Amino acid sequence: MTLRARYNPGWIASWQDDKHEAWAFREDGQIFPEASVFMDAIRVEDGAQVVLKKLISESGSSKEAEMATMLSSLRHESRNHCVQIYDILSVPNSMNQSIQLLVMPFLTHWNEPFFETIGEVVDFFRQTIEGLHFLHSRNIAHNDVKSDNIMMDSRNLYDVPVHPASPEMRRDWSGPAAAHTRTERGVSYLYIDFALTERYTEASPRRSTWYGGDRTVPEFVQGDADCDPFAVDVYRLGNVFRESITMGSDFSKKYRGFDFMQSLISDMTQENPEKRPKMDDVLQRFDILSSKLGRWKLRSRVVAHDERLSSRIRNCFVHWAKQLKFMHMHLPAVPRRSNIEIPN
Repeated sequence: MTLRARYNPGWIASWQDDKHEAWAFREDGQIFPEASVFMDAIRVEDGAQVVLKKLISESGSSKEAEMATMLSSLRHESRNHCVQIYDILSVPNSMNQSIQLLVMPFLTHWNEPFFETIGEVVDFFRQTIEGLHFLHSRNIAHNDVKSDNIMMDSRNLYDVPVHPASPEMRRDWSGPAAAHTRTERGVSYLYIDFALTERYTEASPRRSTWYGGDRTVPEFVQGDADCDPFAVDVYRLGNVFRESITMGSDFSKKYRGFDFMQSLISDMTQENPEKRPKMDDVLQRFDILSSKLGRWKLRSRVVAHDERLSSRIRNCFVHWAKQLKFMHMHLPAVPRRSNIEIPN
């Protein structure tokens, strides 16, 4: 694997002798987010963009690596929306710790660029619900479902590779990276980060509370000593939908047009975990709800609740001109998932 220039021995900053341009505007000035844990690279054999995640354990192999590898081995199952693991590299260390590098495809945030149509968001709902259902059907709880742990394989959206630290730019830093819409080119949404993921053998598993990134889980707030991890997963996915799409963090309306999901999201985020639906029910109810949406509804623009009327009118003409073109091209209102095969 090849690292970017800034990580090579003997690297000299490109802006060092240029007093007119700051490091922020140079390719080698870009730092991968959470650089202490993650590093981007290029696979020499095929030029694929990858991410290396550093795992530290006291033994020879980390629990996260084992779980991620197991889930990756099931990637050909259509409902599996867990990130693929290309390889696991061992790093020599003299500190009596085991360091492994988890090699994964480079992914981008699921909501960047943002959705253009209701149908594109429906595809996001479907894939993430389907992915969590897949885990629960195997008695596996993710245990850290949150917005940051859902990513997108966005390669299909771009004609050229994007820069790993600044995806709005091309990888070679020659200019902005223009994205196609999801309607034109479907994408895959993937769960990542299996540090807390568990497979349970008991019929009604329990675990201690206050784990994972989303601490708004009602049973955590109420101070329960333990909880049902599957019910917590359901709440957390519903909360991703609620805070990112249908409502804001202050529970005011965020985007218009998603009233059809309100009853399901409300049930998924019930305060009483025993009243939350199982993922079997969530998937079944979502299929019924989405099947009732007409093509004009699905092709409607995703509109921020606070968008000014003048902007809505102006954007409406541009949007429907594009959608009529897509209809003429026979592109479905709910995108087809990306058919890019990730190499082994």
